[in-house]
Amino acid sequence: MPGCRQRGPSSVGRAAVVCLLLAADPANAATHEVLIRNFAFEPPELTIEAGDSVRWMVVSGGHSVTAKDRAFDSDELETGLAFERRFEEPGVFPYFCTPHDFMRATVTVLPGPSYRSVTLAAVAAAVLLGVALTFAWRRRAR
Repeated sequence: MPGCRQRGPSSVGRAAVVCLLLAADPANAATHEVLIRNFAFEPPELTIEAGDSVRWMVVSGGHSVTAKDRAFDSDELETGLAFERRFEEPGVFPYFCTPHDFMRATVTVLPGPSYRSVTLAAVAAAVLLGVALTFAWRRRAR
């Protein structure tokens, strides 16, 4: 239409994208250590938050870190080697050592602040985007 000019993304839409990117920042994630020694995982039960990582360090022997459902597997690790995995979703993750299947342990992942922040940011972004689109639609309708 004459006199109308094309506009780029609204500042509200840009703000929504920035909210999502900031909320997804893993800067607050922690790394927890599990030692593998004396035919045991220490600690045998670990509770962490979504977004955190677990690092398994073999102190003695040859062992693996294998999820019961096979979602992750370190293969066999020798003394001095480590395996690390980041847990994004809440849940209970039992694991064991393949060569020594009596060695069992569990990682429990709770919804942490970063997980909740991403959810809240997604809701906020959706609301802001909806507002921006509504204003844009009303403007065009005039």
